[in-house]
Amino acid sequence: MKNKNLLIIATVVVALFTINGINNVIAAPKAAPIGTAVVSIPEIMQTSIRAQDLQAKVLQSRDEGVKELEQMKAKLQVVKADIDARKPGSAEYSKLKQDYMQKNAAIKAQQDFLQQELMLKNQQAMETLYKEILAAVESVAKSQGYELVLDRDKVELPANSPSELSLAIQTHKVLYYTEPMDITKKVIEVLDSK
Repeated sequence: MKNKNLLIIATVVVALFTINGINNVIAAPKAAPIGTAVVSIPEIMQTSIRAQDLQAKVLQSRDEGVKELEQMKAKLQVVKADIDARKPGSAEYSKLKQDYMQKNAAIKAQQDFLQQELMLKNQQAMETLYKEILAAVESVAKSQGYELVLDRDKVELPANSPSELSLAIQTHKVLYYTEPMDITKKVIEVLDSK
């Protein structure tokens, strides 16, 4: 009788584990197929309104700097004309020559500063744009169910040099894709909607 009860309990336990295991298999979520998409970062940077806005700000800063330099150069030309009207060796001539040299040095320093400032502003604009592109790519990928997004760069052939060809081959990773995989336009829409 005791053995019979143990046998019944063991059978019930095995049945419960079996039923529980079947339920777990049935209820287990199935893995979604991996979705892969491609985007063209250069195309986004060249055609998006956001990229054009950031570039316009950099160009506006450049134009303001150039205008300031032109004003400085115009003042320098006034001093040069005044020097030319003076007798070399006179006290006024020497004073104007010193003023001219100081203004000329200031212009050169301002040109160097402007060049460095524009490089920095351009870099900051590109970094800002790239971060925004990454966020837009993530948004589109999540909404469309993609788990992997690759940059579909183009290799320009013929290359200008063997080293350029070698670099292109080493960095070109997407060798083939179909058009439905390309989410570049959707990413541009998200980027420009902000």
